[in-house]
Amino acid sequence: WLICHGRRARSRSSGMSRAEASVEAVLKSRGFEEALGLRRPPPEDTGRRPERGRRSEERGSISGDIENGQAQLEHRFSRQAISEAFLCVAVEVHPVNNQHPEALLALRWTVESMQCLLGDASSRSSEASPSTPGGGASQETSEGAQEVLRHRRRGGDGDEALRVFAATVARIHDSLSLQNLQQNGLGRREADALLQGLYILRLSEMSASGRSDRLPLDSVLSGVRAANWLMVKMVRTFSFPSRRLEAERQCSTLVAAVSDIAFSGASRIQQMLDNGHGAPTRLAALAALAPVVQCPLCRTMAATDRVIKRVRAGEAAPTCCVCTESKADVCLPCGHLCLCEDCYGALPRQAAAGDLP
Repeated sequence: WLICHGRRARSRSSGMSRAEASVEAVLKSRGFEEALGLRRPPPEDTGRRPERGRRSEERGSISGDIENGQAQLEHRFSRQAISEAFLCVAVEVHPVNNQHPEALLALRWTVESMQCLLGDASSRSSEASPSTPGGGASQETSEGAQEVLRHRRRGGDGDEALRVFAATVARIHDSLSLQNLQQNGLGRREADALLQGLYILRLSEMSASGRSDRLPLDSVLSGVRAANWLMVKMVRTFSFPSRRLEAERQCSTLVAAVSDIAFSGASRIQQMLDNGHGAPTRLAALAALAPVVQCPLCRTMAATDRVIKRVRAGEAAPTCCVCTESKADVCLPCGHLCLCEDCYGALPRQAAAGDLP
């Protein structure tokens, strides 16, 4: 809520569009926590304050800073909170979703902020020394607090930022679970950001394959976001207050988990409607590989298309080593004539993993 409220207030006050406001909010930040929305930006000085309320405001500011500082420390040490905050900001500034000329620069700084904060959290949780790599996020933030991120110079490039974004979206989606909602669940806003992240990945995949019609993916995104909003609204209306938050996270997590199926289906349908064949699908790649079986004697894996059936060896044919009743008439590529045709047909098949005999 703090991230949304802060960014919307700044966009309304400056008259900027949402895309421009998201990019400017990152590039005008003076620290990594502020870039990810984990810490509010410092208030701007609007002039002299009246003497009457100065002391009471200072006392309230001190107590508020103490409470805010404790909340920030708890939030900062949570790797899940850092990743979710990164996701909420990154989907707003990603070049696929934002046409601002500095969108890629904002994404680079968003990735840099997440990596430094995650490294800082890891070093603190493991009680590492301050000289360990990744442990200087807080120090760097305090040293460069007077300079906005836009004017700082850091390593990394746009391709690495795009790769980290895709890996983070996939990691968060794969870790979703209904068993532990506090650690592996998502709220409504985080689930909405994950839906946009999956949408961005599908759009990038579509652009790489030369397809440009994004209407099916746009329709799926609108549908799953509407489903997320509707389910949360119903939970807030009909659930008990004591279980409302858990039920909201359960519904949002469920929508986010199954949304990738809808995106995959829309992408596959669009590929079928295109004139060209497009990139081969995973099913086509698996179908091109012959299944394999394992020899019961030497345990060698052999492709089924190289097996010789109906071998006639007469009285010299050995007995099937599986049923020990019929004569063996199937010769495997390893050279063993040890199976009858019925037992060979009952052998379990596996997917080929490479060059096999």
